[in-house]
Amino acid sequence: MLDNYYSSNDYSIYPELSQAILGAGSSIDILVSKNSILQNFIDESIIALADERLNKRILKSGFSKGELEIAQDQNWQVRNLKITTEHDLIIIDNNAAFVINLMVPEMPELGLKFPIFHTTSESVITSYDQYFTQLWTHSEEVIYGNIILPSLESDIRITVKDFNDNLIYQLNNQPEDVHQLEPRQFEELIEYLLKKDGFETVLTPRSRDGGKDIIAKYITPAGISFLTYVECKRYSPDRPIGVEYLRSLYGTVMSERVNLGMLVTSSRFTSEAYKFQTKTENFLELKDFMALKKWIKKIAPNIL
Repeated sequence: MLDNYYSSNDYSIYPELSQAILGAGSSIDILVSKNSILQNFIDESIIALADERLNKRILKSGFSKGELEIAQDQNWQVRNLKITTEHDLIIIDNNAAFVINLMVPEMPELGLKFPIFHTTSESVITSYDQYFTQLWTHSEEVIYGNIILPSLESDIRITVKDFNDNLIYQLNNQPEDVHQLEPRQFEELIEYLLKKDGFETVLTPRSRDGGKDIIAKYITPAGISFLTYVECKRYSPDRPIGVEYLRSLYGTVMSERVNLGMLVTSSRFTSEAYKFQTKTENFLELKDFMALKKWIKKIAPNIL
């Protein structure tokens, strides 16, 4: 999986989107939610790029008259989106996708931008294709701006919850499947588990995480904020986590004065790693494969 990150006014994504749409061979599905950064990029010129012979669908929150005219000329199927979504999508030929997580805010002070990632993972694309189809089925068909099908209420919120819940269900029954996840998918899994435990989370750009794949904040009932840096290592069972990773994470925790560093792995830790942890005065928490299985088992009954 190749990750790219853009700010809300970064137009460098435009050539990549254009190239992907021009290269499509059979189908294009586009989902653009209200207030998404894609509203700046999915315009008349992008719609006009696609080969009119392809199977093309676009779900968008609001269309201009010009966009609708070009969409009809280019044989796009068009539906009006009046539902708040957590992700925007561009799916090309059902084998590649651009995905935007709208729930991750820009945090310039942490060097974070809107995460736009490109993936060719078959399992991930299948899940997002199901997500798009669900939204498409319950959205309004548009012909030159005239709504001809009933829509859901505007305050209904459809998310990728089913996608994450299905993964938890699968891993609860077959924990070893965690080793089949891509590293970024593993990070997303851990972020989801943290959210289920009541944390507010930010998944950081992979290229600049500095030892913190996830920034997790927990606010106690007394209003006290507890900040954790989480590092994720999706390793095979025969590749243990050595003490050098703990030293690095501990250094980051100390230098940036956060409350805790957590290292989660699909593998195990060496004895030297555990010895180092005991010396850190509870500033490090370790979760190996066995601990991860218990974590998933704890969360699973709440979603199944």
